[in-house]
Amino acid sequence: MPFELADGQPPVLPDDIGAVIHLAAVTSGVPAPGQDEVAAAQRLLAAASDRRVPFVFVSSQTASEHAPTAYGRTKWRIEQLTLAQGGCVVRPGQVYGGPERGLFGLLARLRRVPVLPAFVPPPRVQPVHVDDLAQALLACTAPQGRPGVLCIGDASPITFTRFLALIAHGRTGRRPLFVPVPVLLVRLAGRLVGPVARERLGLARLTSLFELPPMDTDADLRSWACSCAPSPPAWPAWGMRIAAG
Repeated sequence: MPFELADGQPPVLPDDIGAVIHLAAVTSGVPAPGQDEVAAAQRLLAAASDRRVPFVFVSSQTASEHAPTAYGRTKWRIEQLTLAQGGCVVRPGQVYGGPERGLFGLLARLRRVPVLPAFVPPPRVQPVHVDDLAQALLACTAPQGRPGVLCIGDASPITFTRFLALIAHGRTGRRPLFVPVPVLLVRLAGRLVGPVARERLGLARLTSLFELPPMDTDADLRSWACSCAPSPPAWPAWGMRIAAG
């Protein structure tokens, strides 16, 4: 169902709804005037409570009370509301696969660029295929699903440069040329342009990438796998998908 965050009206959920999975978010970097994601989440939580159905909030690996971006801080605030109501919070790693949309779409389109930045020191990401993330979200709505925070992503982080290289090679068969770019220079540029331009230029998102906290996903992956299948197979390399269940 479409969910307009700026709409102050309570959402009308179907009578036969089985669960609410909250995926709506401001991704433009600069929220629309009057838009309040926290208030929107509160309305959605209230609607789920009225229907007495499970509530799953798709958060972010960047979620933190002191995150460098408003995006990460907002996600953290909604997490607290969700947990207080006994809901489930899912923090995905770097999502890839499927249609080229969102951040993955942006990264996939970079495959056409012959030269890409290799940040130094290299930030690390924990990829998860979009289909596996969807299975995890559905598992959270099952009767045996548990409330709390569930971290879904590869247990062994890889460098962001390696991640970009694999996307480019997998979609074009070619490997781009990487040019070292010091993280310090990017941070300095972000400070010089100011907070508004930093958001618009995507420098805040890069800062968030540089400060991405590692997630201990091993236990959560096993918990999710056990709720999907009685005997989950061994996990292949992330490039072949994290098929934990």
